[in-house]
Amino acid sequence: MKICFITSTVFTLGGVQRVVSVLANELSKEHEIDILCTSDNSLVNREIYGLNENIKINIEPNLWNENIKNRIIKKINKETNLLNKKRYVSILTNEYYNKKTQQNFVEYINSKKYDVVIGVEGKYSILLGIISDKLNCKTIGWQHNSYDAYMKNKKRYYWNQDILFEEYIPRLDKYLVLTEYDQKMFLQEKNIKFKSEREILSEDYIFSAEVCAKANVICFYDKTIYYYCDNEQSLTNSYRSDRYKKAVVLYKEMHKIAEKYKLTNNEILRMDNNFLINMLVCFKHISLSSGMNKRNKLSEIKKICKDEDVNGVLLKITYADSLSLKILKKLMLKTNSRMIYILMRLRYH
Repeated sequence: MKICFITSTVFTLGGVQRVVSVLANELSKEHEIDILCTSDNSLVNREIYGLNENIKINIEPNLWNENIKNRIIKKINKETNLLNKKRYVSILTNEYYNKKTQQNFVEYINSKKYDVVIGVEGKYSILLGIISDKLNCKTIGWQHNSYDAYMKNKKRYYWNQDILFEEYIPRLDKYLVLTEYDQKMFLQEKNIKFKSEREILSEDYIFSAEVCAKANVICFYDKTIYYYCDNEQSLTNSYRSDRYKKAVVLYKEMHKIAEKYKLTNNEILRMDNNFLINMLVCFKHISLSSGMNKRNKLSEIKKICKDEDVNGVLLKITYADSLSLKILKKLMLKTNSRMIYILMRLRYH
């Protein structure tokens, strides 16, 4: 396996430098190890922490790009907390990790064909989270200080950068922390959790896809270990006016996963088929709804069929595994709301 550590340097005295050197030495016994240093302020001296000769050192100070504007806005944010908010996350991201920096690291990492890249400390962990969807490798963040030191140490470390952790750390394949307390604080305070079905439709699809993509081995177990309780009043089984929008979001998220892990055409076809099933469920719930008359039901079905995002997905879909789904797709593209309603009545009433 080809593994890369990204850090500022391992050639000065310090705890991070020592731990990275020790771990790199151990891993180099079975793997090909690179250490990417973004600072050239120190001379290469492997004797400081006994770094093995078979570990490749790449010193690339020009990967990190920062202009005067970035420095000024970062200083303002550190002093005022002005941009440390969800609505400003894209602005804050571009000031701490501008587009040129992101592009430089994406091109460098992909050119080296690494299997795993490890961002050492918060700075490089966040960077990897930002560019993770553009990398052809697994990404790991590695925290080298306590949660309180990182987030609550006034005007030091990652002061007033909370939103960057919340937004980008969950995008990593793994994030290593020092203690159970740090784990608890990141999960609770940074809102890193399993998505609710109120946020995204079929949230277990996302979870399952990520788990399967990262698993080394998948085994089948012939015993029942999970019982699903079907609740007719649940969000899954009840009418939701925004269900079709959530289905579009799910479709896009699943295709991001497909692109990230280079899934085969078979998996992509299943994702396409799942979108049609979700549309079928939307129309089923509309037809069964007791809160709408027939005219309103037809109007709701027509609105879904004419939705720009829904049509955009339908035009991309080339496969449906049943005749009913093929017919549904054609009827939706023709905005034949009346025929869709009739079919739902015949099938579910």
